[in-house]
Amino acid sequence: MNFDEFFNKIWQYIVNWVSSTYLAFEPEHIAQTIVNYLIVIYSILILYRVVYILVGVFGKAPKYKHVEKKKSFAVIIAARNEEKVIGNLIDSIKANKYPQDKITIFVSANNCTDNTALIARNHGAIVYEMNEKSRDTKGLGLQYLFTQIEKDYGIMSFEAYAFFDADNLVDPLFLDKMNDALEADWDVVKGYRDIKNFGTNLISSSYGFHFYRNVIISHRPRAVFHNSTLLDGTGFVCHNYIMKDGWNYVKLTEDAEFTFLLISNNKKIGYCEEAVFYDEQPHSIKVSLKQRARWAKGALDNFFENSHKLVKSLFKTGKFSNYDMYLEAFPYDILVLVLSIVILIIDIVFQVNTTGTYQILGYLHTVGTTLLTTYLAILALGILVLIRERKRIHYKWYKMVFYLLHWPIFDLISLPIRIYAIFNRKIKWDAIPHDDTSTLEEVNKTKDSGK
Repeated sequence: MNFDEFFNKIWQYIVNWVSSTYLAFEPEHIAQTIVNYLIVIYSILILYRVVYILVGVFGKAPKYKHVEKKKSFAVIIAARNEEKVIGNLIDSIKANKYPQDKITIFVSANNCTDNTALIARNHGAIVYEMNEKSRDTKGLGLQYLFTQIEKDYGIMSFEAYAFFDADNLVDPLFLDKMNDALEADWDVVKGYRDIKNFGTNLISSSYGFHFYRNVIISHRPRAVFHNSTLLDGTGFVCHNYIMKDGWNYVKLTEDAEFTFLLISNNKKIGYCEEAVFYDEQPHSIKVSLKQRARWAKGALDNFFENSHKLVKSLFKTGKFSNYDMYLEAFPYDILVLVLSIVILIIDIVFQVNTTGTYQILGYLHTVGTTLLTTYLAILALGILVLIRERKRIHYKWYKMVFYLLHWPIFDLISLPIRIYAIFNRKIKWDAIPHDDTSTLEEVNKTKDSGK
């Protein structure tokens, strides 16, 4: 028997086995089966998140024991052309019920062309200005700021660091509650993000639902199970030893990069629900799409560059948080989309070769059904978010229903944004304009009035 005969026999054996397994050896059946298996496997891997959702909806985040010893905090504010909002943030920090002699406020005025630096100084902050056009990202601005702090004060001269963006507002108990949480065996602690301008329009309210959902499916359950959570933006604190080498997280999404490297180095990221801060969300479609494209590209770049460190740490330490965060960031939606396109191409080729035509209506029906099912699933989770976080939102019920019905669209367009981010190499960090000049008192008054 020559090689060709041997190969043909082996190939025929494989064909017969596959045919008997799938009834007919049709390529599109095999491709669909592969996708189905992937869906089942991934569903099993993330099954624990059903428990997360239940705990997030019905459970309560831990409260930390009050401690008398007050840490000295260096408050870090990243700013670029924030003259409209930075004064209100600094005032809210100074209004914290925390010893003011334990608070030092630093501002990174990064390539500002307005009066951000002047206003920050007038409100009592120490400001470092950087005017290098090639270093105009948030991460590089923070890196420069920590270089100056080390030179003029010494990074380790402060016991803890708190991070905010210039558009934030800080609850009066924020630092006191974070001080308690840092004493509870956490290296870094994330606060509760409330929304400064939830009711501005459909875009800002969709961001609101997005971040409130993160509380339910991510921060609260992970805190209950004492697992590390993710740093989705600002409003977090850390011990000084975390910053001893300065700030070296300068990618498009520095928060995701920071999260991955902390957890892979066996550091623990906690969550304190009693430490509340307020964040302004975009209310323009153009600004929103630009920001979300950056988020998407930054998240994908971070996954492909740093996720192997989580895997390595998982095998080394056995810490569940490495597994948990890897699956949190895994681009499952893109994988399924690619495989679905492969299935579609195979299906088209197979049908055209066998029948001479292709029934596009069947495919469109499948796509429509999938979109509707996804919309309803997102809506169902949104209802749980609205019920659980209702005390934070405080708007009239008909506005809530109106916003809720539109929120799934915000989620559904995430996939095309991620696809766009894969192929667009020109996505870069751009400052998000902030124009909500509300004080903390005005934000609370607006919520209470239900406007």
